Amino acid sequence: MKAKVVILIIILFLTLTGSAVYFFFFSPFFISKPAIGKPLITYDENGRPIIKEEHIAFLVNELGGYKLHDDPISNEHPELEVTVDGVKYTTTIVNNHPDVRLGQASNPDAGLVISSKTLASLVESNNLEEDIANSYEAGEIQGQVLTDTDTLVLKGYTALYGKLR
Repeated sequence: MKAKVVILIIILFLTLTGSAVYFFFFSPFFISKPAIGKPLITYDENGRPIIKEEHIAFLVNELGGYKLHDDPISNEHPELEVTVDGVKYTTTIVNNHPDVRLGQASNPDAGLVISSKTLASLVESNNLEEDIANSYEAGEIQGQVLTDTDTLVLKGYTALYGKLR
C-alpha cells in the first residue's frame, strides 16, 4: 500500500513539473501581449512603403514575438533577423518586448524575409492573423531557422510556430 502511495506521489510530481515546464518554456501561457500601437505607413514619391523599426516591432509582436524569452541556460535573448527588400533589421526580445534596430543580427536564432509591400499591407490589415497566414502560404513571408532546435525550444519559438503554419 505504501509503495502505491509513493508511486502516485511521484507520478503527480512529474505531471506537475512537466506541466510547469511546458507552460513556462514551450508555450508561455501566462505572458501578456505588450500594447504596441499600429504604426502609420508612409510612402515615398514612387509609391513604395517606407519601412521603419516600429513596423518591424509591430509585426514581430503580432506574430507572437512577445512570447519569446531568454534561454534559461545561457541567458541569451531571442534574436531575429528580419530582411525587408534586402535591408536587414535585428530584433531582440527583451522582457517580452521587441527591440528593433537597423543592421545585421550578430547571432540570430531565426530569420524572416518579407517585401516592404507585404509588410505594409500586413501593418494596415484589419484581419492580421489571417493575412499573415495567407502571406506565408503564398510565399510572401519566408521563415528561416538559423540555430539548433534545442535553442529554439528553450527560447520559446514553438509558440510562434502556429502563426506561420
